Amino acid sequence: MKYFIAGAVLFVTAAVIAGFFVVGSPTHERAARFDAARQSDLQEIQYELINYLTAKGWLPAVLSDMTGFENFTVPKDPESGMAYEYAVKSFTPTAAEFQLCAYFDLASTDENDTAFPVVAPAPYAAQESANWKHPAGHGCFDLSVGKIVSGNLVPPPVTVKPAF
Repeated sequence: MKYFIAGAVLFVTAAVIAGFFVVGSPTHERAARFDAARQSDLQEIQYELINYLTAKGWLPAVLSDMTGFENFTVPKDPESGMAYEYAVKSFTPTAAEFQLCAYFDLASTDENDTAFPVVAPAPYAAQESANWKHPAGHGCFDLSVGKIVSGNLVPPPVTVKPAF
């Protein structure tokens, strides 16, 4: 009987350990969920920045300038509550380049760095998709938007790329 109990305890312990290897530890899964939320937030901010640019003709100096624009609330980091980093890199009448940054718990993998299609309202158009691959820690993305002039896209000065 005591061998049966010891075997059962050993079996359950092995099953729990194997589960962590297959599914991942709760800490890792929590970090992955936060990173997915951060990536989604940055994609939403990118889209709203293009809407703002289309409506106003310029990019905001800081993200908080967009608060209330078309009922938009600027998201914050889901874990720390800190604001995401944003900077205008260049701005011309036909193109704009800006940078969005966040702190990520984990480096991206092939599963979570997929391209995200950006449907920009006329007269601006973003690159068809953005590469959201990022390192663990501080990760930035240089994002570009071009203007449609006479039915043709004036290309942005720099393509969408991770900035690390």
